[in-house]
Amino acid sequence: MSDGPALKGIYLVETGDKFASKLVRLTEKNKRQLKSIEWEFNWHKELEDINRETYKLVTLAEPNAIQGLVSLSVMSDHVFVHLVENAAFNRGGQGRTKKFEGVAGMLFAFACKRSVEEGYEGFVAFQSKTDLIGHYRQKFKAEVLFHSRMIFDSRSAQWLINQFF
Repeated sequence: MSDGPALKGIYLVETGDKFASKLVRLTEKNKRQLKSIEWEFNWHKELEDINRETYKLVTLAEPNAIQGLVSLSVMSDHVFVHLVENAAFNRGGQGRTKKFEGVAGMLFAFACKRSVEEGYEGFVAFQSKTDLIGHYRQKFKAEVLFHSRMIFDSRSAQWLINQFF
């Protein structure tokens, strides 16, 4: 699965314009696109793990500009998301205005779609930072499984897929 289908798009915050986008498998050969200063997580480590798949979200208009990244593994009965991260310019908060809205949602929707494709009915699990649990519940309809482990069940996964694909 090297190139994903074109998605409904992400939105430019400044204008509200929609940008068609897609997810592309990130490989060792294009890892130089990852400048460590731009990312909070160590994405080079994710690429080195043979049990994980790493994808970059790009717009069709700017296919070389990474908008966000997701690392996932296909397990025996679900997809597990190890990391999700918006590019630095797509993070809001603390007086910052992000460039695009919808990046994280699209990354999670992609994981749910992979789960459906694998025959797992959209089931996706991930570990949340404690302070983001409420955000993931409200914005993406994720549920707490236990402690900070969260899931998308088939119903919430289908809702998310419909929002972004």
